[in-house]
Amino acid sequence: MINRSQGLRRMSTYIIGDVHGCYQSLLALLGKIQFNPKKDKLIFVGDLINRGPDSLSVLRFVKSLGDSAVVVLGNHDISFIAYMAGVYHGRGTDFPKMALAKDSTALSEWLRNQPLLHQVLDLNYLVVHAAIPPEWSIEKATQRARKAEKKLRGENYKKYLRAAYQPGPTHWKKCQTKRDKFRYTVNGLTRLRYCDAKGGFDLSEKAPPRQQKKGLLPWFESRQSRQDDQATQIVFGHWAALGYHQYGNSICIDSGCVWGNRLTALKITPDGYLAIHKKR
Repeated sequence: MINRSQGLRRMSTYIIGDVHGCYQSLLALLGKIQFNPKKDKLIFVGDLINRGPDSLSVLRFVKSLGDSAVVVLGNHDISFIAYMAGVYHGRGTDFPKMALAKDSTALSEWLRNQPLLHQVLDLNYLVVHAAIPPEWSIEKATQRARKAEKKLRGENYKKYLRAAYQPGPTHWKKCQTKRDKFRYTVNGLTRLRYCDAKGGFDLSEKAPPRQQKKGLLPWFESRQSRQDDQATQIVFGHWAALGYHQYGNSICIDSGCVWGNRLTALKITPDGYLAIHKKR
């Protein structure tokens, strides 16, 4: 399952796609890459939970890895936090069943302290669950993520989580209040797929590219006009209908494991990246 031998192998860094409760698939993938928690680092693109057969085991396992793993929050992870906080109904999810576990509060609190994006500065990679809004540079996205994380970890986090499920501006320049800015940040980083020609969010469209409503672009195509961050590889998940996909400096690694397809690990190195897939 997991290679704990010391050996002489150098540390490897892997970015793992959307797990969605597929615990056995995760263990199989880690076995395939010979993951060693004493040497290697895992970065999860989020959506560890919901829809799959064993979300609690996924959370417990990833939490047990400590500093060997980084989790970037996905929309399902945030929804579980919101459910446990009493501000999200949880209908149609696994959350009511998960909440019965004795450690559900501890797991939710652990998730609440995870980041919204993660930078691998020495390799020039950025990991986010869904998107980097086209209206933002990577520097701006990082700044806004840190502000939103601070609110999510603060004593008034329920107020902000409640606001995240309410309608609000779809353009950054129209965000006036702290709640507007929190909502825009969370939606952009964890839910966004498509934008209009001016970068405005359309969160309702979920079709595969080339099948979307007229006038919409995948967020990563909309970003290609930016010249300030093309050297950084952006790795994201969230979009199973897109699957494993590379466009410009953006790479989607949600290969639809929970839908019976594959779970993907992206090994990143100074010389590039290598995708490793494991069939569910």
